[in-house]
Formats: sequence, structure tokens, C-alpha cells
Amino acid sequence: MRRLLLIPMLAIACKSTSVSVDGDVDGEKLSAVSAFWGGPYVVITDAEFECIDMPWVREDYETDDPNEVSTEASFKALQFTYESSEVEEGKLSIRTKEAPAYAWFLEVENEEADATQATSGSIDLTKEDDWVEGTFELTFGNAGELEGEFVIEKCANLKKRKYE
Repeated sequence: MRRLLLIPMLAIACKSTSVSVDGDVDGEKLSAVSAFWGGPYVVITDAEFECIDMPWVREDYETDDPNEVSTEASFKALQFTYESSEVEEGKLSIRTKEAPAYAWFLEVENEEADATQATSGSIDLTKEDDWVEGTFELTFGNAGELEGEFVIEKCANLKKRKYE
């Protein structure tokens, strides 16, 4: 009986980040290396980042102009931003306007981010303590599609939005 109780406790204690992303945006693929969630954000990058390296994450991005970001690193990223003050559980629609969540494919170089916003799709996740687990399907108009799944640890540097 003790063994049966120990198995679920070990499974919770042994979580580790795992992310897979398939598809491309404007011919660019995203090989997931680092991923975090916190506040209203879920972020997946192809660069080796620690939680402390995440202050470049911003609420939204203009798709017509390069966006200033506070990092000198060069990388690609997928960022989800929830309209609420924090990431929400369940399946939410992704659109370009008046949506519960938004998504951008980012190409960051020379402290600027070129952003392509997802035009449709969804993100579906569940929270368990400091972890989220979920899936997503995104369309970026004629630019391409991305889909994937993730198990991601919370990052204290991705702060909860102070207003709603």
C-alpha cells in the first residue's frame, strides 16, 4: 500500500520541462530550448535562458515595425499573452483582436523583435503548483502554422499583470 502512495508523489516531484513545436512561420522553425510561464505569459525560445533572463518579455508587439526589447541575445520565440492578469486553465481561443489570449512568433536580433501575430488557433493548459502542461495549435495567416505541447515551470520574473 505504501508503494502505491509513493508513486504519485514521485511523479509530481520529478517533473521536468519538455516542449515540442512543429511547423514554421515564414520558413522559420522553432527548436524549443527554454520555456517558462508566469503572470499572463507562456514563452518558448530556441535560446538557452534561465528565468532571470526573461525581462525582455513584453505585453504585446506591433507587427508592422520592429519592437524594442531589453536583450542583446539573438533568438526565435513563441509568446502567448493572456488578456487576464495571469495564465488561465482550460482551452482558450487565439485571435488578433478581442481574444482571451494572443500569440506572437518573434525573431529577436540587435535588441529588436520582428513579430508575426497568430491569426487563429487555441491554447489549452492545466496548472499544477508551479507547473503548467498544455497544447497549442496556431495559424499565422499565409505565414504558416505551429503546433505543439509543453510542460513548463513557473518563472518568478514573469510578473502578474497589475491591472485587468
